[in-house]
Amino acid sequence: MINLLLTLMAIGLLSAALAISVQYIPAQQDITQNALALIRTGLTGLQTGYNNYTAATGSAPTSSNWTSVLTPQYVFLPAAPSGLSWSYASGAAYGSVTGNYFCLSGTWNKAEYQAAVDAAHWFSSQAYFLNSSCGATSNASAPTSWPASAAITFWVAVN
Repeated sequence: MINLLLTLMAIGLLSAALAISVQYIPAQQDITQNALALIRTGLTGLQTGYNNYTAATGSAPTSSNWTSVLTPQYVFLPAAPSGLSWSYASGAAYGSVTGNYFCLSGTWNKAEYQAAVDAAHWFSSQAYFLNSSCGATSNASAPTSWPASAAITFWVAVN
């Protein structure tokens, strides 16, 4: 009988210790971490595929054929967070050369947008811009209501 009492007391103390030491994480943290991983691996993969393609062919893909020439020979089209999609286009001129960029755009929730903000630390501030539309060359302030339309513009090196 005394053993049963000691066992119950031990279970009670263990339960109290666990309840005291639980640290809660924000509810959206898993969405932010998953979106961050998709953004980082997506942009890194697209940059690598673009570099390999331009090195092999001596030219950059066009806006109309980028998926057919890059995938699957040079890179698989990366997954995007829910509600977002990848695109590619040419934009701002750098001297006599036109720059090219990849864009992740669509309707973002607050957790996904936070991932985009966090991802900026992994890329050059001269290449990664978070704004309301693709082709941006500067960052915009964060939206004030959610969901919101936004886009990551990631400029790739011109060869």
